Amino acid sequence: MQNYTKKKLVILLLLVQTFTLYAQHKIELSGQYITRLEQRHGYRNLAPLNSKSAVFLHKS
Repeated sequence: MQNYTKKKLVILLLLVQTFTLYAQHKIELSGQYITRLEQRHGYRNLAPLNSKSAVFLHKS
């Protein structure tokens, strides 16, 4: 069973390599990676004395 899957993998890799050699279009990916820190403890109002703060780090 393992020998059969190895053969399939080798054939797949050869096909992928062949397609990349003859590809005429260039694929380009771009984007942004932004992190945002947020603290919720008394923002725009006074926090109660015995409340705990919450800090979040958002990744988008």
